[in-house]
Amino acid sequence: MFDRIVIRRTTPHSSPDPLDLGRLAETMLFYRKVHLTVSRAGLDQLLRQCGPAVVIDLVENWNVDFAYLNADIAVRNEGVGTPRMRHQPVTITNLSEPYEQWIVHRFQEVVGRTGAGRRLANRFLKHARPFALTTGLVAASRNDWEDEGFVERAIAEVIRAVAPTYQQPETLRFKLVDAGDQYFSLDSNINWTALERARVTESTDDTLTPGHLLLNLATMREEIQLAAALDAQLATDALGWALIKTKCADLLTTGQPLVDRFRQLWR
Repeated sequence: MFDRIVIRRTTPHSSPDPLDLGRLAETMLFYRKVHLTVSRAGLDQLLRQCGPAVVIDLVENWNVDFAYLNADIAVRNEGVGTPRMRHQPVTITNLSEPYEQWIVHRFQEVVGRTGAGRRLANRFLKHARPFALTTGLVAASRNDWEDEGFVERAIAEVIRAVAPTYQQPETLRFKLVDAGDQYFSLDSNINWTALERARVTESTDDTLTPGHLLLNLATMREEIQLAAALDAQLATDALGWALIKTKCADLLTTGQPLVDRFRQLWR
């Protein structure tokens, strides 16, 4: 049995549900500890597709550490569809009601009875725990965006995943320019109309924009930090894995002079 793994999202961003439930069951069989970290969308999926009783069994399972996030990494966009479009990595919190209160209300809705729903929600809250994203997440995402070489390689991976038939330029240009007010403007040679036509995702009313592509990079950074914070392996989707490999390769390339220096010291 492997030691521990963290699950945050195991489906593409085009999916309204963040969890691959079959993969979740598989990790519970093979890992001693499964860190399941969900936002409201993840918990709502579990309640809808598995039912309250299964969710309670899951959260009370000895090898599941169930944590709920009341914040998500996101990309704020201004001027969408105009030449003045700008982007900013942010964390967003649903302030309509506290997370614990939302959990009670959601259990009551699914169960259909106020008292029974509240009792199940209280059982859930007894075993689940809140988990806060690290304060440096947005700053780390900004650092990623400022690395032109990494961004272009990573965006090429995202395009191959969301629009595999799109003919990328021989030299892809996707340069984010810090505007000095927390936003980034974009200089790119992507044909957005052709990219939209080549898009292969589940039905959506959204038009593909730079913000959609950048969200994958921000999520990749969030997953890396979650795995580091929980000292665990990471379960992610195929695109997430490709982006993490791209980032790790970039770190190794960037750090090569330091590696060479250590080799000299140890000769």
